[in-house]
Parts: sequence; C-alpha cells; structure tokens
Amino acid sequence: TNRHDSVVVDSSAIDSDISEKMVILKVKKPNLFHFYPGQYVYLKIPAVDNRWHPFSIGSAPESDTLDFYIKVYKETSWSGKIF
Repeated sequence: TNRHDSVVVDSSAIDSDISEKMVILKVKKPNLFHFYPGQYVYLKIPAVDNRWHPFSIGSAPESDTLDFYIKVYKETSWSGKIF
C-alpha cells in the first residue's frame, strides 16, 4: 500500500429538500497516482479522527483532482462531522 499526503482543494455541502445531505470533497491528485474507474482509496482527516475510511473515487482518471461524493448519515457520524 502507498500513502499519499494531499490537500483538499474544494468542498461542498449539499442539503436537499428531502433531508438528504452530501459532502463533495475534491482532493489534489498526488503526482504519479494512477487509478482505474471503480477503485477506492482510504481517507483520513485528522481534524475529525485518526481512522482511515474507504471511499470510491468519483472522478475520471485523467482529472487533476480525486473527487469523493459522501452521503451524510447522522450528524454524529464521521460524514456528519465533515458536513
């Protein structure tokens, strides 16, 4: 396994009328990082906790960012804390 430090370059919080919440994180793709559609990575955000969480990559392989579309389940959950 390889670990890459990266930086969130953009984030959005979406709160729809039907009480569905979502966070979109765009992370700078590390140099020499290659992936295929359907692959996933583990994300860790130390400001939230020190555990790794698996997420599918939602961007195209040729993109400069790795995009993650994360559904928020509860305010007290990991996804709720990044919302």
